[in-house]
Amino acid sequence: MNDEPPLDPDLPDEADAGVDGTGVEWHAGGLAAGHDERPGDDHPWVAPRPWVSVVAVVDDGVVLVEAHDRDARTTLVRLPRGRLAPGRTVPAAARRGLQSAVGIEAEAVRTLASDWRAGVRGKRRVVVADVPDGAVPEPAEDRSVVTVPPDEAVDRVRRWPTARAIFDPGTETRRVPTTIVDDEIDPETVADLLDVRVA
Repeated sequence: MNDEPPLDPDLPDEADAGVDGTGVEWHAGGLAAGHDERPGDDHPWVAPRPWVSVVAVVDDGVVLVEAHDRDARTTLVRLPRGRLAPGRTVPAAARRGLQSAVGIEAEAVRTLASDWRAGVRGKRRVVVADVPDGAVPEPAEDRSVVTVPPDEAVDRVRRWPTARAIFDPGTETRRVPTTIVDDEIDPETVADLLDVRVA
């Protein structure tokens, strides 16, 4: 099990060197967006809350949660996730999030991917949760749970707005390659799941 240290609330999650000026131009709940002004160009960005997404497989299906997201101000279908509160480790946040969202206790948590994305302020973290055989998802009252095959999960998960899409609809941000750190997981399935912003 890969265990990351707790977040330090006094330190930024990502260094932003070389920025002349920054402006928050859009804000909804815990999701902010703006532009970095740089010589000759500007770069849009989004800053989501720090979360860890959890890939949990039950009966050969990926567990997805459908719930209203106050940050995105819409109903999203996504992987269960846990909030990375100050002082909470990634595995602890993942276990807490999975238990809260679908009522399943993880036996173990392994880091699957941890990467930076172009235009996103904050590190994206994804873990795989080993769940007991025969586990049955029991969602909280304000959400529903579906279990679908991995290839269908990719189609069911809805995209978060990218930075450029907020300010210039129809454009996409440059993709940053995902670092897969668990070679026991099918890399094609994981890459597809992670290409859709699940956290």
